[in-house]
Amino acid sequence: MARRKKANLELEAFEALQKAYYDLSARIYNKVAGRPLTTSQFRALEGIHRFGPMYQIDVAKYILKSTGNITIVIDSLERHGLVERVRDKEDRRYFKIHLTQEGKKLITKLTKTYLDTLKKEMGIFSETELSEIIRFGEKLESEK
Repeated sequence: MARRKKANLELEAFEALQKAYYDLSARIYNKVAGRPLTTSQFRALEGIHRFGPMYQIDVAKYILKSTGNITIVIDSLERHGLVERVRDKEDRRYFKIHLTQEGKKLITKLTKTYLDTLKKEMGIFSETELSEIIRFGEKLESEK
């Protein structure tokens, strides 16, 4: 194989990561989102379920969306009775997003499918490889 220029190798690595992320995300979220949730709505519910009530800005960071976009996501979840905004007692300018009973039931039901799909998709990697993926991700993240 011909030797690649460093810039091309960096570009290829970035594109490989990007493509893998989009392909894997599509396979995983197509199993759980879209019925009845979008991927962003599912991720928001999953984050609140996993970490407890969250401020809207924290939900946005968790699902990698802008604060403008997260308002639309939370509004939709609230309209469907899956979350509620509860005004913060200490700073009344802020709202924490809580799951409703209906939201808890739905995300609990979908979480099994989500985790099963994750295990199947990520099962192609050994524990060592999964640890390396985590390390690579953390290394890229720390470059901010």
